This record gives sequence, C-alpha cells and structure tokens, in this order.
Amino acid sequence: MSRSPEPETLIDLAQDKIAVIDEAGRFRYLNAATRELLGFDPDELVGTDAFDLIHPDDVDRVRTVFESLVADGTRPDAPLEYRYRTADGDWVW
Repeated sequence: MSRSPEPETLIDLAQDKIAVIDEAGRFRYLNAATRELLGFDPDELVGTDAFDLIHPDDVDRVRTVFESLVADGTRPDAPLEYRYRTADGDWVW
C-alpha cells in the first residue's frame, strides 16, 4: 500500500505562495513558490515579521484585517489585495 504524500509536499507543489503566519504576524512556514515569486528562500523568512514585506501604503489595512481575523475570526467581504516586497526590492501584487 502506498503512502499519501505529506501535506507539506502537496503545499510545496502549489504555484501560489502559501504561508502560515502565527498570531503575532510572524512567518512559521512558507512553501517553495516563495522563492519563485518573491526571490526569498522560504527558510530565511521563517520567524520574521510578515508585515515587514508589505508595502507601506498597504500595511495598515492588511494589519487591521489580520488583527480582526485573529481576534474573532472576522474575514473581509472581498479578497484583500496588497503589494509584497521581493528580495531585489521590487513590489508585486
């Protein structure tokens, strides 16, 4: 009987960046797509503040939504779009 792939393996196959962020806003896990999309090795971001990579014009809005989600599970009515800083200093949506 073959074993099912581990969840982390399946997540690493995703082409979208997937991250696990703790209640303090620190990265706990990032999948392999992080390297392709942002240019960072996923392991180098683990333990860092996720909000440090969000564009200054977007960070307050994103932090407010995040804090509401952590506090009482409230999710935004619409998808939240914001810019992320890449390893070379550019911004991507």
